[in-house]
Amino acid sequence: QLNRPVGTLCLDASFAHLPGCGGNVQVLRAGSAGGCPYPGFAYGPPMAGVAPSPANGASACQSRCRTTLGCAFFSFWLLEGDCVLQGPEAQWSSSSGAVSGPAACFADVQAHFRHVVFDALTPLQLQALRPHLAAAFATALSVGRATEVQALDGTVGEVSLAKGSLIATGRVLLPAGRSVADVEAAAQAAGPTLVASLVAANVPGA
Repeated sequence: QLNRPVGTLCLDASFAHLPGCGGNVQVLRAGSAGGCPYPGFAYGPPMAGVAPSPANGASACQSRCRTTLGCAFFSFWLLEGDCVLQGPEAQWSSSSGAVSGPAACFADVQAHFRHVVFDALTPLQLQALRPHLAAAFATALSVGRATEVQALDGTVGEVSLAKGSLIATGRVLLPAGRSVADVEAAAQAAGPTLVASLVAANVPGA
């Protein structure tokens, strides 16, 4: 059954009761205010010994920051096309001609499975769900591998699970140039992918 296209899963009567079918899963995105990276802001001062250099957009500038030892923030100047890197001591200020942010942007994504009873899940099911849902988050949000998702305690490749029917929360590392705001539409459409994870972990609907 898992070899079937996920989009057809809810059309099968035997799976229609599962979360994600009939609106039983609600995917919420809670991220940093204003979205990351931040248009209209710049950081300063520049890193010592690292000169501004041309970059092909803000995503390339953020990628450069990720691979530069000591870089904590980047500022991409739109008119000049210059990438300026900053260290951890940098401060931000308003600047209409820049896009800036940290070396990596994260989005906290939460899925609420209304028809799953948390207390009815076995320890083995919970253990299986954490990596299954991390992989589903990574796939649905197009961020690459499950290792780009962390539980709230920092465990890589897993999500955190909590009561409230069943609530799964993952901290997703966004690819360079992707903003927190970019993931919202993908998160809202993630239901079928998350359903497949629950099926794979043999989780029954309520």
